[in-house]
Amino acid sequence: MPVVEFSEEFVIWLWENKHFNWFRLETETAEKCRLIFRGTRNHDSGPDYANTVIEIGDTLLSGNVEIHCHASDWYSHQHHSDRAYNHVILHVVMDNNAASTESVREDGVQVPILALEHFLARPLPELLTEYEQRDNETSTVCRQSQKSIEQRIQLLNQAGASRLTLKALAFREQRTLQSWNQILYSGIMDALGYSKNQVPFRKLAVNLPWNFIQQEIRFINDNKLKKQRIEGLIFGAAGFLPFSTRIPEPYVENYLVPLKNIWSECQHRLGIQALYEDEWLFFRLRPQNFPTRRLAGMCTLLERFSPNGIFLEFQQTFYQFSKKVDTIRRELEKKLIVEAEGFWQDHYRFESNNNPLPAKKSRLIGRERARAIILNIILPAFLVCALEQNDGRLETTVKEVFYQFPAAPQNRVTREMIERLFPDQSQSGRLINSAQKQQGLIHLFKNFCRPQKCADCQQF
Repeated sequence: MPVVEFSEEFVIWLWENKHFNWFRLETETAEKCRLIFRGTRNHDSGPDYANTVIEIGDTLLSGNVEIHCHASDWYSHQHHSDRAYNHVILHVVMDNNAASTESVREDGVQVPILALEHFLARPLPELLTEYEQRDNETSTVCRQSQKSIEQRIQLLNQAGASRLTLKALAFREQRTLQSWNQILYSGIMDALGYSKNQVPFRKLAVNLPWNFIQQEIRFINDNKLKKQRIEGLIFGAAGFLPFSTRIPEPYVENYLVPLKNIWSECQHRLGIQALYEDEWLFFRLRPQNFPTRRLAGMCTLLERFSPNGIFLEFQQTFYQFSKKVDTIRRELEKKLIVEAEGFWQDHYRFESNNNPLPAKKSRLIGRERARAIILNIILPAFLVCALEQNDGRLETTVKEVFYQFPAAPQNRVTREMIERLFPDQSQSGRLINSAQKQQGLIHLFKNFCRPQKCADCQQF
């Protein structure tokens, strides 16, 4: 390959957009490599892609992918001594300038190398030119923004309703194999993971299902002991309960000892596979959003919902206040908001607390996160429930709650989409006055803007 200057972001762009002959890939050890799913981009510390699915030879693999310009970067970046890279299944590079055909992880496992220089779909200079021009191509004026304001608002409402429907369809597919309690449990766990920890939260919900937890607490009447047992199961399965005493602070150890004992007694009996602690991301997270605190909040919810189950708790709210939309929203929020108590009033994680929490009372699950769970989990799930039971009254109630749900604070995606759709309006943010419109912005971004399907968006 001729000497051409390129960046790691360029190689990531090649991978992201499949600018290579992906149907005839081979690793540096001459094994056939089939890309099934390229994975989800990780913009934080750790490997570049998560949840990638590939087939090497006759073996199907799922895990992380690390991307570099050159194979030697694996070692110059010290990945061979970093446990965070122990789930990498493929090392993608432009060229292999290393002496070996595989990269070695911290745990000693050899990772196949895929050198893209052998499989580029077009000549490298041509691809580089396209890469450098991409900003100009994607900065064109959005044709939807040239419509009237009324038409744009109507578009957002329609897109928001479509997003609700798509989420409901996803839950309907899950119903063929899972109970409503497991579906809601998994969904809430997913929502508590945010974007950075969704993968381990999802994995935890699979490894430690709802019925395992219920089985372990069904004969416990004391709520404090019940919650302690749930914490032992959750934090143990999450990989946060090491059996060696490595924390000197007595208060922390006093909290952990009973949880460790519960986990030690349950793990092998229930056959639970614990996650590795390094699967969780803390980097660039506000301490209030650390996964340890979110898991503590989930433990409280599980104890709170244990008498009737998650599904029945929420179902009762819809039926009890069927014509009072605002009341339903407030009651759903109350069920999901969790105040910090005991150990978690002044701790972010299990290490000694060198950065104390603010003096005012904090929450493990706040109002905004509760509202996100309602929008993304509870409402679409109960829309499916209404259709399953042919309950027109419940269907109407769910949709009314969605239509009248208040807007959340803007995020990066909604701000970008507002600027794109309303470039001519100085007060455009005020037009997005409902969660439905915000959901519409997200729907358009994910389904049309990000994959650059402008023509399809015009047909929407």
